[in-house]
Amino acid sequence: MWFFAYFCDYKNNEMKKALALFTTCILLSCSLSAQIGRQFDNPGFEEWTTRETKSVVEPVHWHSGGTATGTFAGFLSNQVESSTQTRPGSTGSKSVRIFPTSILGITANGNLTNGRMNASSMSATGSGNYNYTQRSESAYNTPIYAIPDSLVIWVCFRSESSSQKAQLHAAVHGDADYKFVADGTEEPANMLVASARHTFTRTSTANGAYNWTRLSVPFVKDGPCNDPRYILFTITTNETPGAGSSNDDLFVDDIELIYNPDQIKENEDLCELSPNPFFKRLDIHMSEIIQNIYIYDMLGHRVRSMSPKTNQLSLDLSDLPSGSYLIQIDFGQHIVTKRIVKI
Repeated sequence: MWFFAYFCDYKNNEMKKALALFTTCILLSCSLSAQIGRQFDNPGFEEWTTRETKSVVEPVHWHSGGTATGTFAGFLSNQVESSTQTRPGSTGSKSVRIFPTSILGITANGNLTNGRMNASSMSATGSGNYNYTQRSESAYNTPIYAIPDSLVIWVCFRSESSSQKAQLHAAVHGDADYKFVADGTEEPANMLVASARHTFTRTSTANGAYNWTRLSVPFVKDGPCNDPRYILFTITTNETPGAGSSNDDLFVDDIELIYNPDQIKENEDLCELSPNPFFKRLDIHMSEIIQNIYIYDMLGHRVRSMSPKTNQLSLDLSDLPSGSYLIQIDFGQHIVTKRIVKI
Protein backbone atom coordinates (compact mmCIF):
# COMPACT_ATOMS: atom_id res chain seq x y z
CA MET A 1 0.00 0.00 0.00
CA TRP A 2 2.81 2.38 0.86
CA PHE A 3 4.29 1.84 -2.63
CA PHE A 4 0.93 2.55 -4.27
CA ALA A 5 0.50 5.74 -2.21
CA TYR A 6 4.04 6.83 -3.03
CA PHE A 7 3.47 6.17 -6.74
CA CYS A 8 0.23 8.18 -6.79
CA ASP A 9 1.86 11.05 -4.92
CA TYR A 10 4.79 11.01 -7.35
CA LYS A 11 2.47 11.10 -10.38
CA ASN A 12 0.43 13.95 -8.88
CA ASN A 13 3.58 15.97 -8.25
CA GLU A 14 4.79 15.39 -11.80
CA MET A 15 1.44 16.48 -13.20
CA LYS A 16 1.52 19.61 -11.03
CA LYS A 17 5.02 20.43 -12.28
CA ALA A 18 3.98 19.94 -15.89
CA LEU A 19 0.88 22.11 -15.41
CA ALA A 20 2.91 24.84 -13.72
CA LEU A 21 5.49 24.80 -16.49
CA PHE A 22 2.78 24.91 -19.14
CA THR A 23 1.13 27.90 -17.45
CA THR A 24 4.44 29.69 -17.09
CA CYS A 25 5.21 29.19 -20.79
CA ILE A 26 1.84 30.55 -21.83
CA LEU A 27 2.17 33.61 -19.58
CA LEU A 28 5.69 34.22 -20.82
CA SER A 29 4.47 33.91 -24.39
CA CYS A 30 1.76 36.52 -23.81
CA SER A 31 3.94 38.95 -21.85
CA LEU A 32 6.55 39.06 -24.59
CA SER A 33 4.02 39.45 -27.40
CA ALA A 34 5.32 42.86 -28.49
CA GLN A 35 8.98 41.80 -28.57
CA ILE A 36 8.78 38.31 -30.06
CA GLY A 37 10.49 39.17 -33.33
CA ARG A 38 14.16 39.08 -34.20
CA GLN A 39 16.40 41.53 -32.31
CA PHE A 40 19.87 42.86 -32.99
CA ASP A 41 22.65 40.91 -31.32
CA ASN A 42 24.37 42.73 -28.44
CA PRO A 43 21.79 45.59 -28.47
CA GLY A 44 23.22 47.25 -25.35
CA PHE A 45 26.85 47.12 -26.55
CA GLU A 46 27.93 45.33 -23.39
CA GLU A 47 30.07 42.75 -25.21
CA TRP A 48 33.27 43.74 -27.02
CA THR A 49 35.79 41.72 -28.98
CA THR A 50 39.14 42.07 -30.73
CA ARG A 51 38.83 41.23 -34.41
CA GLU A 52 41.64 39.20 -35.96
CA THR A 53 41.56 41.65 -38.86
CA LYS A 54 43.94 44.48 -37.87
CA SER A 55 43.37 43.66 -34.16
CA VAL A 56 40.42 46.05 -34.08
CA VAL A 57 38.29 46.29 -30.91
CA GLU A 58 34.56 46.50 -31.72
CA PRO A 59 31.26 45.69 -30.01
CA VAL A 60 30.23 42.13 -30.81
CA HIS A 61 28.21 42.04 -34.06
CA TRP A 62 28.72 45.77 -34.66
CA HIS A 63 31.34 47.30 -36.94
CA SER A 64 33.10 50.45 -38.08
CA GLY A 65 36.03 51.46 -40.29
CA GLY A 66 38.51 49.08 -38.74
CA THR A 67 36.94 46.02 -40.38
CA ALA A 68 36.03 47.64 -43.71
CA THR A 69 36.55 46.08 -47.13
CA GLY A 70 37.51 47.85 -50.37
CA THR A 71 40.46 49.51 -52.09
CA PHE A 72 40.98 52.18 -49.43
CA ALA A 73 40.03 50.08 -46.41
CA GLY A 74 43.66 50.25 -45.21
CA PHE A 75 43.33 54.01 -44.71
CA LEU A 76 40.31 53.69 -42.43
CA SER A 77 40.71 53.67 -38.68
CA ASN A 78 38.29 52.44 -36.09
CA GLN A 79 35.67 55.05 -35.22
CA VAL A 80 34.08 53.42 -32.19
CA GLU A 81 35.09 52.78 -28.61
CA SER A 82 33.54 51.46 -25.43
CA SER A 83 32.13 54.04 -23.04
CA THR A 84 30.90 53.89 -19.45
CA GLN A 85 28.39 56.66 -20.18
CA THR A 86 25.01 54.91 -20.25
CA ARG A 87 21.44 56.09 -20.78
CA PRO A 88 19.15 56.89 -17.80
CA GLY A 89 17.76 53.78 -16.15
CA SER A 90 20.20 51.46 -17.90
CA THR A 91 20.87 48.09 -16.31
CA GLY A 92 24.13 47.80 -18.26
CA SER A 93 27.54 49.38 -17.73
CA LYS A 94 28.55 50.29 -21.30
CA SER A 95 27.50 52.16 -24.41
CA VAL A 96 29.29 52.78 -27.71
CA ARG A 97 30.96 56.10 -28.59
CA ILE A 98 31.11 56.93 -32.32
CA PHE A 99 33.42 59.69 -33.59
CA PRO A 100 34.64 61.11 -36.95
CA THR A 101 38.19 60.92 -38.29
CA SER A 102 40.18 62.57 -41.09
CA ILE A 103 41.40 60.43 -44.01
CA LEU A 104 43.77 62.10 -46.52
CA GLY A 105 42.20 65.47 -45.68
CA ILE A 106 38.63 64.15 -46.03
CA THR A 107 36.35 63.99 -43.00
CA ALA A 108 35.03 60.49 -42.45
CA ASN A 109 31.86 60.60 -40.40
CA GLY A 110 31.67 58.38 -37.35
CA ASN A 111 29.88 55.30 -38.58
CA LEU A 112 28.47 52.21 -36.83
CA THR A 113 26.69 49.37 -38.62
CA ASN A 114 25.56 45.81 -38.01
CA GLY A 115 26.70 45.14 -41.58
CA ARG A 116 30.11 46.00 -43.02
CA MET A 117 31.72 49.16 -44.39
CA ASN A 118 33.33 49.31 -47.85
CA ALA A 119 35.75 52.06 -48.92
CA SER A 120 36.63 52.14 -52.63
CA SER A 121 36.22 55.83 -53.54
CA MET A 122 38.31 58.93 -52.75
CA SER A 123 35.17 61.05 -52.75
CA ALA A 124 33.11 61.10 -49.55
CA THR A 125 29.96 60.57 -51.63
CA GLY A 126 31.51 58.15 -54.12
CA SER A 127 29.53 55.11 -55.18
CA GLY A 128 32.36 52.86 -53.97
CA ASN A 129 31.72 53.87 -50.36
CA TYR A 130 28.84 52.05 -48.72
CA ASN A 131 27.67 49.96 -45.78
CA TYR A 132 26.33 46.55 -46.70
CA THR A 133 24.91 43.26 -45.51
CA GLN A 134 27.50 40.54 -46.12
CA ARG A 135 25.51 37.32 -46.24
CA SER A 136 28.59 35.11 -46.53
CA GLU A 137 29.89 36.21 -43.10
CA SER A 138 27.56 35.69 -40.12
CA ALA A 139 29.28 38.46 -38.14
CA TYR A 140 28.20 41.01 -40.76
CA ASN A 141 24.50 40.23 -41.19
CA THR A 142 21.35 40.05 -39.09
CA PRO A 143 18.58 37.70 -40.31
CA ILE A 144 15.00 38.83 -39.79
CA TYR A 145 11.63 37.27 -40.67
CA ALA A 146 9.05 40.03 -40.14
CA ILE A 147 8.80 43.80 -40.48
CA PRO A 148 9.12 45.55 -37.10
CA ASP A 149 6.64 48.28 -36.21
CA SER A 150 9.39 50.59 -35.00
CA LEU A 151 12.95 50.94 -33.80
CA VAL A 152 13.72 52.35 -30.34
CA ILE A 153 17.19 53.68 -29.52
CA TRP A 154 18.89 55.89 -26.92
CA VAL A 155 21.35 58.53 -28.20
CA CYS A 156 23.58 61.28 -26.82
CA PHE A 157 24.85 63.54 -29.63
CA ARG A 158 27.44 66.18 -28.75
CA SER A 159 28.20 68.62 -31.57
CA GLU A 160 29.76 72.03 -32.18
CA SER A 161 26.82 72.98 -34.40
CA SER A 162 23.20 73.34 -33.33
CA SER A 163 22.01 72.77 -36.91
CA GLN A 164 24.09 69.76 -38.02
CA LYS A 165 22.23 66.47 -37.78
CA ALA A 166 23.24 62.90 -37.01
CA GLN A 167 21.36 60.16 -38.84
CA LEU A 168 20.11 56.61 -38.36
CA HIS A 169 18.86 54.37 -41.13
CA ALA A 170 17.51 50.81 -41.04
CA ALA A 171 16.31 48.68 -43.95
CA VAL A 172 14.57 45.31 -43.91
CA HIS A 173 15.52 43.68 -47.19
CA GLY A 174 15.40 40.48 -49.20
CA ASP A 175 18.03 37.86 -49.95
CA ALA A 176 20.83 40.11 -51.24
CA ASP A 177 24.00 41.90 -50.09
CA TYR A 178 22.05 45.12 -49.65
CA LYS A 179 23.93 48.46 -49.70
CA PHE A 180 23.52 51.92 -48.21
CA VAL A 181 25.62 53.90 -50.72
CA ALA A 182 27.27 57.16 -49.65
CA ASP A 183 25.52 59.08 -52.44
CA GLY A 184 22.16 58.35 -50.80
CA THR A 185 21.04 55.49 -53.04
CA GLU A 186 20.35 51.89 -52.03
CA GLU A 187 21.13 48.72 -53.98
CA PRO A 188 19.57 46.52 -55.19
CA ALA A 189 16.43 48.66 -55.11
CA ASN A 190 14.12 45.71 -55.81
CA MET A 191 15.24 44.02 -52.58
CA LEU A 192 13.94 46.72 -50.20
CA VAL A 193 11.04 45.62 -47.97
CA ALA A 194 10.71 48.43 -45.40
CA SER A 195 12.82 51.19 -43.89
CA ALA A 196 13.15 53.48 -40.89
CA ARG A 197 15.02 56.81 -41.12
CA HIS A 198 15.58 59.62 -38.68
CA THR A 199 17.87 62.65 -38.32
CA PHE A 200 18.39 64.49 -35.05
CA THR A 201 20.25 67.54 -33.77
CA ARG A 202 22.63 67.66 -30.85
CA THR A 203 21.58 66.89 -27.30
CA SER A 204 24.50 68.95 -25.96
CA THR A 205 27.50 70.93 -27.18
CA ALA A 206 30.79 69.30 -28.19
CA ASN A 207 32.64 68.00 -25.11
CA GLY A 208 29.61 69.04 -23.08
CA ALA A 209 27.17 67.23 -20.82
CA TYR A 210 26.01 63.67 -21.50
CA ASN A 211 22.35 64.39 -22.25
CA TRP A 212 20.50 61.32 -23.48
CA THR A 213 17.27 61.13 -25.46
CA ARG A 214 15.08 58.18 -26.46
CA LEU A 215 14.07 57.96 -30.13
CA SER A 216 11.25 55.85 -31.54
CA VAL A 217 11.32 55.58 -35.34
CA PRO A 218 8.54 53.80 -37.29
CA PHE A 219 9.19 51.39 -40.15
CA VAL A 220 7.49 52.20 -43.45
CA LYS A 221 6.68 49.53 -46.05
CA ASP A 222 8.27 51.47 -48.93
CA GLY A 223 9.90 48.74 -51.01
CA PRO A 224 8.71 46.32 -53.70
CA CYS A 225 10.05 43.18 -51.99
CA ASN A 226 7.71 41.08 -49.81
CA ASP A 227 10.27 38.58 -48.56
CA PRO A 228 12.11 39.91 -45.45
CA ARG A 229 15.39 38.11 -44.88
CA TYR A 230 17.85 40.58 -43.30
CA ILE A 231 18.00 43.97 -41.60
CA LEU A 232 20.79 46.49 -42.22
CA PHE A 233 21.31 49.32 -39.72
CA THR A 234 23.64 52.33 -39.79
CA ILE A 235 24.02 55.34 -37.51
CA THR A 236 26.42 58.20 -38.31
CA THR A 237 27.62 61.43 -36.72
CA ASN A 238 26.37 63.46 -39.70
CA GLU A 239 23.67 63.01 -42.33
CA THR A 240 26.00 64.42 -45.00
CA PRO A 241 29.13 62.42 -45.88
CA GLY A 242 32.27 64.42 -45.17
CA ALA A 243 30.47 67.07 -43.10
CA GLY A 244 30.52 67.87 -39.40
CA SER A 245 33.34 68.58 -36.99
CA SER A 246 36.08 66.30 -35.71
CA ASN A 247 34.98 67.32 -32.21
CA ASP A 248 31.52 65.81 -32.62
CA ASP A 249 30.73 62.47 -31.03
CA LEU A 250 27.69 60.25 -30.70
CA PHE A 251 26.87 57.78 -27.93
CA VAL A 252 24.38 54.96 -28.54
CA ASP A 253 22.77 52.57 -26.06
CA ASP A 254 20.00 49.94 -25.97
CA ILE A 255 18.57 49.55 -29.47
CA GLU A 256 15.36 47.51 -29.74
CA LEU A 257 12.96 46.42 -32.48
CA ILE A 258 9.27 46.61 -31.57
CA TYR A 259 6.75 44.25 -33.22
CA ASN A 260 2.99 44.06 -33.60
CA PRO A 261 1.90 40.58 -32.40
CA ASP A 262 -0.82 40.39 -35.07
CA GLN A 263 1.82 40.75 -37.76
CA ILE A 264 3.73 37.75 -36.46
CA LYS A 265 0.59 35.66 -37.03
CA GLU A 266 0.47 36.56 -40.74
CA ASN A 267 -0.01 33.51 -42.95
CA GLU A 268 -0.25 31.22 -39.91
CA ASP A 269 -3.22 29.33 -41.39
CA LEU A 270 -1.02 28.14 -44.27
CA CYS A 271 0.71 25.67 -41.98
CA GLU A 272 -0.35 23.02 -39.46
CA LEU A 273 1.86 22.41 -36.42
CA SER A 274 1.03 19.74 -33.87
CA PRO A 275 1.11 19.25 -31.01
CA ASN A 276 1.66 22.80 -29.80
CA PRO A 277 2.66 22.98 -26.95
CA PHE A 278 4.89 19.90 -27.40
CA PHE A 279 7.22 17.81 -25.25
CA LYS A 280 9.79 16.33 -27.63
CA ARG A 281 8.59 16.27 -31.23
CA LEU A 282 6.81 18.79 -33.42
CA ASP A 283 4.99 17.65 -36.58
CA ILE A 284 4.73 20.02 -39.56
CA HIS A 285 2.24 19.61 -42.43
CA MET A 286 2.03 21.93 -45.46
CA SER A 287 0.50 21.66 -48.90
CA GLU A 288 3.71 22.83 -50.59
CA ILE A 289 7.36 21.88 -50.37
CA ILE A 290 9.19 23.42 -47.41
CA GLN A 291 12.47 24.99 -48.49
CA ASN A 292 13.90 26.11 -45.14
CA ILE A 293 13.00 26.04 -41.46
CA TYR A 294 14.48 28.34 -38.82
CA ILE A 295 13.75 28.29 -35.09
CA TYR A 296 14.54 31.29 -32.87
CA ASP A 297 14.49 31.72 -29.11
CA MET A 298 12.74 34.73 -27.55
CA LEU A 299 15.98 36.74 -27.63
CA GLY A 300 16.11 36.37 -31.40
CA HIS A 301 18.95 33.83 -31.50
CA ARG A 302 18.67 31.14 -34.15
CA VAL A 303 18.75 27.75 -32.39
CA ARG A 304 17.94 25.43 -35.29
CA SER A 305 17.98 25.56 -39.10
CA MET A 306 17.34 22.95 -41.78
CA SER A 307 16.35 22.57 -45.45
CA PRO A 308 13.92 19.61 -45.53
CA LYS A 309 12.66 19.92 -49.17
CA THR A 310 9.45 18.10 -48.25
CA ASN A 311 5.91 19.13 -47.29
CA GLN A 312 5.68 17.23 -44.00
CA LEU A 313 8.14 16.17 -41.35
CA SER A 314 8.53 15.45 -37.66
CA LEU A 315 11.17 17.49 -35.81
CA ASP A 316 13.04 16.10 -32.82
CA LEU A 317 13.38 19.14 -30.53
CA SER A 318 13.99 17.20 -27.32
CA ASP A 319 17.32 18.98 -26.75
CA LEU A 320 15.77 22.47 -26.60
CA PRO A 321 15.12 23.97 -23.15
CA SER A 322 11.48 24.44 -22.15
CA GLY A 323 10.03 27.78 -23.20
CA SER A 324 8.62 29.78 -26.11
CA TYR A 325 10.17 29.90 -29.58
CA LEU A 326 9.38 31.29 -33.02
CA ILE A 327 9.49 28.94 -36.00
CA GLN A 328 9.91 30.41 -39.48
CA ILE A 329 8.91 28.18 -42.40
CA ASP A 330 9.97 29.22 -45.88
CA PHE A 331 8.31 27.54 -48.84
CA GLY A 332 9.39 29.87 -51.64
CA GLN A 333 6.43 32.16 -52.25
CA HIS A 334 5.58 32.67 -48.57
CA ILE A 335 7.25 32.73 -45.19
CA VAL A 336 5.12 31.52 -42.29
CA THR A 337 6.06 32.52 -38.74
CA LYS A 338 4.37 30.93 -35.72
CA ARG A 339 4.98 30.70 -32.01
CA ILE A 340 5.65 27.29 -30.50
CA VAL A 341 5.97 26.27 -26.85
CA LYS A 342 8.01 23.42 -25.49
CA ILE A 343 6.93 22.09 -22.09
